[in-house]
Amino acid sequence: MKKILMVAVMAAAAVSANAQWYIGGQLGLDFNKANKDADSQMTFSIAPEVGYNINENWAVGAQVGFSMANKLKEDGKITYDAHGIPTGVTDPTYDATGTSFFIAPYARYTFAKSGNVSFFVDGGIGFATANYDIDDPYEKYNESGTIFHIGLRPGIAFKATDKISFVATTGYFGYMKKSDDVYGGASRFGLNVNGNALQFGAYYNF
Repeated sequence: MKKILMVAVMAAAAVSANAQWYIGGQLGLDFNKANKDADSQMTFSIAPEVGYNINENWAVGAQVGFSMANKLKEDGKITYDAHGIPTGVTDPTYDATGTSFFIAPYARYTFAKSGNVSFFVDGGIGFATANYDIDDPYEKYNESGTIFHIGLRPGIAFKATDKISFVATTGYFGYMKKSDDVYGGASRFGLNVNGNALQFGAYYNF
């Protein structure tokens, strides 16, 4: 029993000696216009992150985030009869303010290093809730929904100093499921490499 306890203590000490905490995250501010006549859309996001380096190759962590977007302007589509007389509007123009919260724990495996640059892949899950206050030409109302995803995300890290690192991730291979109430139960499985999947962050290593 004493031998088992001693081995366990030595193993824990070895892990602690090689382990290192890090904190950081991402901060974003974006202004976008769908076209010259559309209103500007502003999106703000903040996603603090904390992680624990188990050894040179493995780390675990979690990201918690908040984002807010306002003036989500959509152009309405007018329908006409056979004589060209307007009969109604589908997908009417509306303004909306949306907020979302998410949490995303992950395990990170660093598979290659070259000097101060390292390449890794994150495997994890994420859960988000979104809430929208919508003001269309006919009424004001509220909608909310949830999003769940699980998958892999590759990334690259640059160690600027012993304490400061910069990280970028892009693409996502996995499964995403959206709730029925707002998103119609949409789901997706596959590889996503569009520009919205590119993220930058900074870490402080203890």
